[in-house]
Amino acid sequence: MSKAMFTESYSCYLMSFKILVIVCIAFICFSCKEEKKVYTPIESTSIEVNMTLNEAPEDFRVQTINGNIFDSADHKGGYLVLFIYDKSYLKSSETYDMVAELNETYSRFKGKVTFVGVIEGLIESEEELRGMLAKCDIHFNQIDNTKNWSMQKQEKLDLNIFCTPAKIIIDPEGKVIFSSCGGKTESLNNELAYLVKDL
Repeated sequence: MSKAMFTESYSCYLMSFKILVIVCIAFICFSCKEEKKVYTPIESTSIEVNMTLNEAPEDFRVQTINGNIFDSADHKGGYLVLFIYDKSYLKSSETYDMVAELNETYSRFKGKVTFVGVIEGLIESEEELRGMLAKCDIHFNQIDNTKNWSMQKQEKLDLNIFCTPAKIIIDPEGKVIFSSCGGKTESLNNELAYLVKDL
């Protein structure tokens, strides 16, 4: 083999070796990138509460947003109203202001009926929900029932409610006697007016 051919062959091998080294370095660099953290859903510890009409929901005891403990068992012997709604309803739209409507119902029947709100839905952060609540002024206790998979936050209550806003009335014996879904509280107000007329 001539010196020229040897030099040319050596140059080819050297170039191939350099390319191989570059490919190996690139592979190692991409392999060493930090892997995204994968969150595994944690086992549910939510309290199952059956809100089906004519059923007696299980008692539940949870903390409200203001830090108080709400125990449904404490309200047996009187009427209990639950408003269950997605957090998006905290912000009024051109056609519907849920907060104003709920406050109006609360003002009309407070002292005769116990009210509690249950906020549901996915949140990005606790700050997001606090910010939304700060911009509205709900006059009665609220339970944070939101969830966020990235924080592994679960709902406190596993309610069998399939649309919101839902309005539930539980009678003094602990049975669901009224259940409606959607905006406007007129039918709820009429039912409450009938129930408390002699109180």
